Amino acid sequence: MIFVSGYSLGVTFSVASGISNNVGMVLQKRVVSELPDQEKRFMRRLIKNPVWLVGLILQLALGTALFIFAQAYIGPALIPGLMSVGLVFLAIGAVRIAHESLGKVEKAGIGLMIVAITLIGLSGLSVQIMVDYTQPTFLERIWVFTLAGLVGAVMCFSVPKRYRQRAVLFAIGSGFLTALTNFWIAPLIGVIEKVFTGIAVPTELAMFAAACVILILTGLFSITTLQTAFKTGEASRLVPLQAVPIQIAPALVYFYVFVGMGPSPSDLSMAFMFGGILLIIIAGFLLGKQQGKMEKIK
Repeated sequence: MIFVSGYSLGVTFSVASGISNNVGMVLQKRVVSELPDQEKRFMRRLIKNPVWLVGLILQLALGTALFIFAQAYIGPALIPGLMSVGLVFLAIGAVRIAHESLGKVEKAGIGLMIVAITLIGLSGLSVQIMVDYTQPTFLERIWVFTLAGLVGAVMCFSVPKRYRQRAVLFAIGSGFLTALTNFWIAPLIGVIEKVFTGIAVPTELAMFAAACVILILTGLFSITTLQTAFKTGEASRLVPLQAVPIQIAPALVYFYVFVGMGPSPSDLSMAFMFGGILLIIIAGFLLGKQQGKMEKIK
């Protein structure tokens, strides 16, 4: 049995990843807010800024490392929910670090998001990631899920520059890519030992290569598109909106991709999962509506 110690480590790593990820994004937002919006070399200026780099390290390096450790213990379905504690640090950091203000609607939206993600975490729908990644039907579900996430991201990024809700859609599109990043860590962990011990079959080698490419590209573009959203939007609103696809994805991972590879869901766990998804949609609407009112038409 596993055990309490292993589960506790997974929970601890998940919570720490959420805190590191959100604090890193607040630091990035602070730097983005201080740069002139018309610059063509926007990303080059960011890369040269030490505060932005610290934020990137907290989000991408430390946050991702903690996320991987958490996946090794408890799988991908529960981790996004446990990471919701980071939203508390987001709200505090947005006021203290990025000098943003939180109105009643924003506080309600963040509060609903935290409750929703907590419900998803309480659903207990964990999955086993050490499975056979050569099964044709399993591979088909993996690629359908991946393609759907990419299509969602492309649709969000295709809006014209003068569209009022562009920052909202860019944040949601970034969330689609982050959801794919979170998912593809599981196949990477699932085949990496076989690859490096020389016993992987061609399908597992292809899965390893695909995971590496997808993780690099989705991680890179999710960060750059979120920085674009930060140019006209506030972190306290955009980061929870980014979390909408990130938090809905685990339900699809459990019920579609890894179907039959976890514990059978009870009525209570189903209620927690879908109740959480409903609250996430409501919270995203509240935050997106307020953000749309505040954006500037460039």
